[in-house]
Amino acid sequence: MASIRIGFIGCGNMSTILQVCTTMTDAIELTAVCDIDEAKACRNAGKFAARHYLDFKQMLAEEKLDVVAVVGHPVSMQRDISIEVLKAGFDLFTEKPVGGCAADALAVRDAARAAGRLVMVGTMWRHMLVHRKVKAVIDDETFGPITGYRICYVAPSPVGPGQWDSPQRALLLDQGVHPLDCSIFLCGAVRAVAAACNEGGDGVISLNVNLHFDSGLVGQYYLGNASPVLHSHISVQGKGRRFVEAEDFRKMRLFSMPPWTEHGGYTDQPAQTWNPADVLVGYIRPGYLEELNHLADCIANRRPPAASIDDAVMGMRAVDAIIESLPDGKLIELPSD
Repeated sequence: MASIRIGFIGCGNMSTILQVCTTMTDAIELTAVCDIDEAKACRNAGKFAARHYLDFKQMLAEEKLDVVAVVGHPVSMQRDISIEVLKAGFDLFTEKPVGGCAADALAVRDAARAAGRLVMVGTMWRHMLVHRKVKAVIDDETFGPITGYRICYVAPSPVGPGQWDSPQRALLLDQGVHPLDCSIFLCGAVRAVAAACNEGGDGVISLNVNLHFDSGLVGQYYLGNASPVLHSHISVQGKGRRFVEAEDFRKMRLFSMPPWTEHGGYTDQPAQTWNPADVLVGYIRPGYLEELNHLADCIANRRPPAASIDDAVMGMRAVDAIIESLPDGKLIELPSD
């Protein structure tokens, strides 16, 4: 497969991490970078042997690109410039969040449909090897229907509202969209949410959310800030008396009924463990390289990518519904198309 030619709009920290990842795969050729800060644009162009621009419209006009990545701040840039890229006739990779609310994501989706272009959103948890391993486990017929689901994620920041109207929305948009999208990946479409918030003062919060899935499953989602570290934990139980958990983006354990007994118990039970940390060293965090390889495959074969813009719309609708639910914990149904 020939390399996919990509141009980046934005040369800040997150965009540079992804540009580093393009050097670790033969599937993508970093052709051009753009930033309104000339120093950043020149720095990344020199680092990655790409051409640099200060005006993204000039880059789109002059470069023969297969896909354009929009990664930067403020978040409105990812909405507005993404729409410009689609209108110019390019496929799109855009970092999360697509905007500040579901209406922003819908605007990008409408532009993509009008232009007939592919859109991938950078919620990379679903591309992490360990989460794909969990997905394979729960999709196996021996696991049975999911009877229990819980996802927990804590992060150091953001603490406080930042550019948003509340610390809750800031935390959901900056960090919370990742576990939301991963939950959609693992358990399917979210139908409704009910949420509560614990406030510790000075912007320190934790959110507790019941996720009601189309399947009828009700799962739990915990999100907190002001943590000393990034920490994640996912646990899934199946009707087939199997239980799988993933932790910190790298480790998985699968528990199943031992063949020599008819029941579980408090005694030590055998578990299959999986920890590929040694193969992940070298490119920041898991998920980034994998999502770019997935992007390249989808562009080359004209297949809808994941997370798609439809996935992002559902995630942003869930964010809006969580915010709406917080005052009284009322169950909020997500809009449907």
